[in-house]
Amino acid sequence: MCGPSDALKIRWQNEADTVNFQCESGEDRISDFDLKLMQIESEHMEIIEQHYKVSVRMPSSEFQKICRDLKEFGETIQLSASKDGLKFSVQGDIGAGNVLLKPREGENPGEKVILTVQEPVTATFALRYLVNFAKAAPLCSTVELGLGPDAPLMVKYDLDVAENGHMQFYLAPKIDE
Repeated sequence: MCGPSDALKIRWQNEADTVNFQCESGEDRISDFDLKLMQIESEHMEIIEQHYKVSVRMPSSEFQKICRDLKEFGETIQLSASKDGLKFSVQGDIGAGNVLLKPREGENPGEKVILTVQEPVTATFALRYLVNFAKAAPLCSTVELGLGPDAPLMVKYDLDVAENGHMQFYLAPKIDE
């Protein structure tokens, strides 16, 4: 398919039921793929603009590693943020795992952990979705997490190669029944 140094063009015509992906590797190779679009009939969910009580900017590779490592212990992750740091906790049938990430300085943005806490927040999420969100880590050096009480978790990647581009995911917290 596409390599890391290939150019990718994505084309979609209005009302078309397919999207075209074209990968160009210099002048010697062009790959072309058409994928059919899915028609998903579900209610429209609107994301209300949030003013998060906790904001974390951290290396995206570290976020990916934490999610991958902790998924081995269980299916649900608890994020607890305080002035001391952001704690990732998982407890499952085979054991438990915790990672405490404290604020730190670094020479470049890909090393820093910046934590802004207006008030402590603890929330629980389905870990499998965070593992999927973390697959975007190679696209940029940092990820921003937004956390608030009874609010969806925001996972935002500011794309390094696309000026003013970003990718943003939201995940609703698990509710105790």
